[in-house]
Amino acid sequence: MPGDYTFWVPAHEAGHAVVAIASKNIPEYVRIFPGQNRGGVAMLADNRTNDNDWEAKIAAAGLAAEMMVQDAERPTLPEKEFYLAALNRALSDREYFARHVDFAAIKMDPNDLPALTELFFKFAWRDTRPVILANMPMFTAFRTALTGYPFVGIASIRKIVRGETPTGQDLERDRQQERCVDAKIPYVEPPDSFGSKMLDRIKGLLRRS
Repeated sequence: MPGDYTFWVPAHEAGHAVVAIASKNIPEYVRIFPGQNRGGVAMLADNRTNDNDWEAKIAAAGLAAEMMVQDAERPTLPEKEFYLAALNRALSDREYFARHVDFAAIKMDPNDLPALTELFFKFAWRDTRPVILANMPMFTAFRTALTGYPFVGIASIRKIVRGETPTGQDLERDRQQERCVDAKIPYVEPPDSFGSKMLDRIKGLLRRS
């Protein structure tokens, strides 16, 4: 169903995460809020360098991901019903997208909401979708992880970015980070052991050889 948040939101937030990473902005964590009519977040640093083109792509990434999934996995859904549901999940994204559009350059009235919505959908499909398609293994990993558990922390994110599967230790660190986020206290990553660091370096060298 177009309104099934448990199906669409993991893809939506996976899209945001992947495009943010492609723009060299690693999320601190990615999470969804379980329950009907609940969304999610890919938490990015506030002090990142703003590039309007990339920020617009990040804003449109959740919508782009949902459109991709609909096209590939739910092609028989009533189109109008799907687009309305997808837009409802991306209202705050549309607002953020509008802050990075040069309306004067494209001769558009920023208060023309129907025109903005059309531009948002077109930009998601034309400009943002290719970024996700170029990083499909990462997109699938984030989507799968969020479908299994609604919080992906920095330990697992680093492994996903490297194309590796998060370990049990990574998942435990994710849970520790989640508890800190929920308690609104800073999360301090535990130091890796020397052996673990050396193993990661060796793996990196082997991948490059």
